[in-house]
Amino acid sequence: MKKLLIFLVFSFIFADWTIQNSSVSVTLYSLSFPTDTMLGYACGENGTIIKTTNSGQNWSRLSVSLSENLYSIFFVNETIGYACGRNGKVIKTTNGGENWQNLVTEITENLYQLHFISPDTGFIAGDNGMVLRTYDGGQTFDYLSVSPINPFDLRGISVVANGRIVYAVGLSGSIFKTTDYGNNWVQLNSQTRANLFKVIFLNPNIGYVCSESGYVLKTTDGNNFTRLNVASPQPLYGIHFISSQVGYVCGGNGLVYKTTNGGENWEREYTGVGENLYYIFFKTEDIGWACGRNGLIIKRYLPSAITENKNEKTILKIKNNNLFLSTGQIIRNNNKLNKGIYFIKNNKKFKKIIKLN
Repeated sequence: MKKLLIFLVFSFIFADWTIQNSSVSVTLYSLSFPTDTMLGYACGENGTIIKTTNSGQNWSRLSVSLSENLYSIFFVNETIGYACGRNGKVIKTTNGGENWQNLVTEITENLYQLHFISPDTGFIAGDNGMVLRTYDGGQTFDYLSVSPINPFDLRGISVVANGRIVYAVGLSGSIFKTTDYGNNWVQLNSQTRANLFKVIFLNPNIGYVCSESGYVLKTTDGNNFTRLNVASPQPLYGIHFISSQVGYVCGGNGLVYKTTNGGENWEREYTGVGENLYYIFFKTEDIGWACGRNGLIIKRYLPSAITENKNEKTILKIKNNNLFLSTGQIIRNNNKLNKGIYFIKNNKKFKKIIKLN
C-alpha cells in the first residue's frame, strides 16, 4: 500500500470547475453576464432561455413564446437583451427577461451570433453570408451581404471601434472584415479551410478565432492570421479572451484550455465533464462559465488565498491508485498522474499532494 504525504499549504490558490443545476436538459448554446458575476442568462434549444441572479447557484426558465432553437444571447445591461436563432428569429427584452418581443427581420436564414455595443446598436451573423445591422434597437434592420457572389454561412461576429470595424467568421475558413460600419466587406486570408465558429476582437487589431480542427487563429494587425496550436483532439466551439494575454477555449467532450501568454502555450483545464461545450465566457480571469449539451453549465471559480498551518501534516493512504480520506471517502483516482505536486479540494479545504511514485 502506497502512502502520500499531504502538507497543508500556507496561502495558495486552486482553480475549480463545478457543475451547476441549469434546471433544463436541452442543449445550451450561449451565455451572457452583462453587469457582474451574479446576473446571467443562457439560451438553447426549443426557445429556451434561463436566468440566474446568484452567480449560477440557481437557474430558472423564462417564459418565451418561441419553439425555434436560440443560438446566441446578449445583454447590454441589466434589463435590455437580445437573442437570435433559427429561421431568422430575433427577440428582445427590456425588463430583464420577464417579457420578450419578436423583432421583424423578414428573413429565414438561421442566425448564429449577435453582438450589441449599446442598447440600440448591434450586428447579427447568419447563413448565406447574412449580417443584420440595427441602429434603433431592432425596430428596423439593414441587410448586409458580406459575400454576395459566393456566400459563406457565418457562425461568429465581433464588433469593435464603436461599430466601425466588424469581423465575421464562418464555414470553410471564411473571415470577413468591414471598416465602414458594415457597408463594404473584404475577405481575409485565414490560411485554412476549416470551419470557424467564434471570433473575439479585443481592439481593432488583436483578435482570436476558434476552429473545428482544434486550433486557434490569431491576428495582431487585423488582417493577417497565424495558427496557434492548442493540441486539442476535439473541435473548438467557443472562445473568450479577457485580455490580449489571457483567454480560454472550449469544445468537444468537455475540453477547456487556457492561455496566459496570448496563445503561445495552452494548458488543459480539467472540467470533469464529457459533454460538448459550445460557449465559454469569463467575467474576470478567475470567474467564468461554459455551457453545452444536455443543459450543462459549468463554472470556474478561483477562490481567494487560503491560510493554513504549514507545519501540520497528514498521512493519507493510496490503494489501487485511489486516494482515500481516513473516513474511507474516495477523493480521486490518480493512476494516470505522474510523480509531482498536485492540489486537491475536499469540501472547503485545499491540500497540496506530493506523489512520490
